[in-house]
Amino acid sequence: MNLLVGGCSFSSPFNVGPVESYPHVLGRKCNLNVIDEARVQGSNFRIWRSLVQHILNGSVTPEDNIIVQYTEKHRQEIWSPEPPRHFDSFVEEPYDGGKLFRFKFGSDQYSVGLEKSLSKLMLRFSNENYNNDIFDVQHTMFCDFLKHRGFNRVLFVKTRYCDFDSDFPVVDCDDILEAHNLDGWHLTNKGHNLVAKRLIRFIQA
Repeated sequence: MNLLVGGCSFSSPFNVGPVESYPHVLGRKCNLNVIDEARVQGSNFRIWRSLVQHILNGSVTPEDNIIVQYTEKHRQEIWSPEPPRHFDSFVEEPYDGGKLFRFKFGSDQYSVGLEKSLSKLMLRFSNENYNNDIFDVQHTMFCDFLKHRGFNRVLFVKTRYCDFDSDFPVVDCDDILEAHNLDGWHLTNKGHNLVAKRLIRFIQA
């Protein structure tokens, strides 16, 4: 049985070890094969895209478990012809001869060249109300797609990154992030273990 996880760095092994994030802790405790699609600086569109692709290609079935952890609504990913500069594919994802550039507030501070210019341009044309509209529509379509395909073992994790409602179970873990973080946004090892402990009863149900 699989545990498919989509999220941003909250759900990734950012600074805690490659298999110490809460999805991998859950996988060990529940004897599940973890398919980890959580990525540093990942966007909600990346979450939708990667999870839907796993469903379409049959690598997961309705008997498997899915965890969705949404991130900030303004984030986007764009294909770039530039090769990845970071050694970790969880940070810069190679794609079709280039990479997927991840735009977020602040990406203009660490990107270079045309990607820095692109970040500044996208920041200028980012609108909170429009981002909320896009999220609400795509979140609704994603949930309806899951229901249509018979996926009921779906769990959403809520944090300060994103506010939303869902017909699927939603577990708020922002208090854990508040108490056990590295820098205000990323979980410590203890934080990951506490999130896993909070989610385990839903996975085992």
